[in-house]
Amino acid sequence: MKNEKLKVSFSGHDKFECKIDWITKGLNTFSKNNQIFNPANTEEGIETLGLGINMIKSLNHWMQVLGLIEKFNLTELGRTL
Repeated sequence: MKNEKLKVSFSGHDKFECKIDWITKGLNTFSKNNQIFNPANTEEGIETLGLGINMIKSLNHWMQVLGLIEKFNLTELGRTL
């Protein structure tokens, strides 16, 4: 039996865990610019949030899953926080 190495890699926005600092930064930024997660604004998102492209996708994902945003609007919970 050969000794083979198993190569494992992770990719995609849902592979980043939810980070509380991201949520705070995301809520503050989204409340000022609800287009920050729009793919057409990728460069602005990188500069404003200080995150990479995949991390921005992840932040968008977590904010939606946590019920803080719906498409381009803050939810009641998002506004409350």
